[in-house]
Amino acid sequence: MDTYRARSFKELHDILSCHRPHGGVGWCYRGQANIEWPLLPAAGRPQYHTGRDLGRHNAWRDLAIAFDPNLPGNDWECLAVAQHHGLATRLLDWTWNPLVAAYFAAASPLNVDGALYCYFPQVYINVQAAKFDSIDRVAAYRPRALTLRLVRRAGLFTYPRPNLPLAPALLSAPLEGPDLKAICIPAETKQLLLETLDIYGINQVNLFPDLDGLSRHINWETRVQVERCDAKTLTDRVQMKAEIRCRRVAHCGSPFARAVTSRGATIRHGDETTTAHRGGGEREERLEPTVRTAKNEVSMRRLPRNRPTCAAPESARRPHA
Repeated sequence: MDTYRARSFKELHDILSCHRPHGGVGWCYRGQANIEWPLLPAAGRPQYHTGRDLGRHNAWRDLAIAFDPNLPGNDWECLAVAQHHGLATRLLDWTWNPLVAAYFAAASPLNVDGALYCYFPQVYINVQAAKFDSIDRVAAYRPRALTLRLVRRAGLFTYPRPNLPLAPALLSAPLEGPDLKAICIPAETKQLLLETLDIYGINQVNLFPDLDGLSRHINWETRVQVERCDAKTLTDRVQMKAEIRCRRVAHCGSPFARAVTSRGATIRHGDETTTAHRGGGEREERLEPTVRTAKNEVSMRRLPRNRPTCAAPESARRPHA
């Protein structure tokens, strides 16, 4: 499978610009948080694959009428609603919006590479005529606006054989190349990508438009704030330790401090500066606050030596023969 690598939002945009949908057909997208996961619908995954997923859907449909008497009468639409509510079905979610796919590619777990897949469906299902068992190849299903979640995600589905991962095939003429490509989202870029997508409104509160999605989004914002506070606290601790080391260097008489004193230098720590002169001891003076960073633990600058000036001897001024 052709695989690209997007190390930044700009690189991701450049790659996706070459794989655009046109008028509801063409390239669609899917994000998976782990690039090692196969492109399998839930009904084909080991924990659910029994070969009886259509029978489970029929049982779900018979019971679901008690919870929602307005279930769609069409088999395909009812299957989409069941997928929406978490039933393991043969449908595999895709979207016409690449940013939605990027969100799911960057989702947790954050410590592994994610994948954003671009797929070009070549067959579409006629839901008025097609039956579940009449589809013998991978086909796309464009649902009506059955739920708000489908609308927000610009969703569509593929209907593959449940136990066979989706694999690339050649596009039909006049198109060329494979119909399936992958974009790797490196683990180290996931958090920044999620924060960038949040600026554009691609977050849980919009992709999951209910109270659960709202709660998860606020929890995510809280975790980000806590992580930033923890990082700032760690930086402050490192800075504090650096200032303590600077004061020890300036006052403890260590070999380093004696070497600094013998050369005549200023050791700057915090808002105080200790100036050492050869043969002159130490004196303290207040200076303006210095810019401190975690890396800048000790800042030294050379000072003019405090020596009286004298004229050179006459012999030194005469030119040599």
